[in-house]
Amino acid sequence: MPRAKQICSTSACRQTVKGRGKCKDHQPIGWYTHDRRSRLPKDWERRRLIVLRRDNYTCYVCGADGTEVDHVNPGDDHDLANLAAICRECHKAKTLRER
Repeated sequence: MPRAKQICSTSACRQTVKGRGKCKDHQPIGWYTHDRRSRLPKDWERRRLIVLRRDNYTCYVCGADGTEVDHVNPGDDHDLANLAAICRECHKAKTLRER
């Protein structure tokens, strides 16, 4: 049996959604709503750890603690030479600039 439509969980919004959550207009933009994750190689976690260790967990942009891994040149080149450790703030700013 299909789920009943609900109202968007954003206050004052009256749009309906399937199941629970937010309508299309109020969905967050980012990792969880993007198809990027599905395009990563199966061994992404291994590559990620190699890059973080190689770069000594240091952001290549500002020198802060690098907790994430960035594709230096945008796209789907997952070669280790195109990956670098980056802090959350620099990664977010770079991603917004590239949009």
